[in-house]
Amino acid sequence: MTKHANPGPLGLFAFGVTTILLNFENAGISETTLLNLVLAHGLFFGGAAQVAAGLWELAVGNTFGATAFSSYGAFWMSLAAFLWAHQGGLFDNVQEVDLFIYFLVWAGFSALLWIITFRINQGLMVVFGSLVLLFVLLAIGEYDTAVHEAAGYVGILCGGSALYVGYADLINETWKGSFLPIGSYVRPVQATEKEALTSFPNGNPEMPDGLSTNQIACEVVSEDTVGDFWNDQKDPIPIGKSSFQQAEEVNVNLTSLLPIIRPKQPQHNAWGGVLGRSGLKRDRIQHAPSTTTGAVPGDHARNSW
Repeated sequence: MTKHANPGPLGLFAFGVTTILLNFENAGISETTLLNLVLAHGLFFGGAAQVAAGLWELAVGNTFGATAFSSYGAFWMSLAAFLWAHQGGLFDNVQEVDLFIYFLVWAGFSALLWIITFRINQGLMVVFGSLVLLFVLLAIGEYDTAVHEAAGYVGILCGGSALYVGYADLINETWKGSFLPIGSYVRPVQATEKEALTSFPNGNPEMPDGLSTNQIACEVVSEDTVGDFWNDQKDPIPIGKSSFQQAEEVNVNLTSLLPIIRPKQPQHNAWGGVLGRSGLKRDRIQHAPSTTTGAVPGDHARNSW
């Protein structure tokens, strides 16, 4: 099985670093001469690298990540190209109302994506929420210098939050644990899944004593990280794909995966305490079924997108 790398950190870093650099200038913290360097940075790191991350997300089947990274990467490239052309006298007739409409439209688009993050994780809620506010302030700032400077500080917050989520995604995956929290959304087990779970025959040899099937289902659904697998399995297949997709796909895949869930026996720490909720660390999947299109569920790396 081919394991795809996680493009989330690259896209978030590209967005975050470029946003911070530009908003140092918007806030009046840096000299205006920084703008040319920022625009060049926006073309390549904020623009091209972020679009590449978006195309990468398409390859791993993450629609939201592909939409967000590709859109904001193209935004940075278009903004840098416009500002350079404007400085060169190509668009001298641009009015304040033009940029007001431009930023306001991007605020509306960002608000639509922000709503979706309510079922992804709290980290991205902060990123997109502050981004909506940034675009609104930039639009108003075309008529008010003080508001424009305030937008700069909001932009620094927005970029910083993107760096945090990207770094949390990177370190949690690399070190295989939950070292930096991002507040992932946990979808409750639905009635149909509970019925399927309770249909397990009594005396299931794979079921640990004192642990109900409902507890195992909650453990599977609520796991934020699925990269720490049993060492005896050669080709691990995660239950979830990414934080964006877990909320939707686990609803589709959980019932079909129930007969092959293998809960790990409880492990203890140095003080004798049980590690993990309900005595479980991570669940492992063997011989995952194919979807109707022939694809194996979870056939790529988990990420925060």
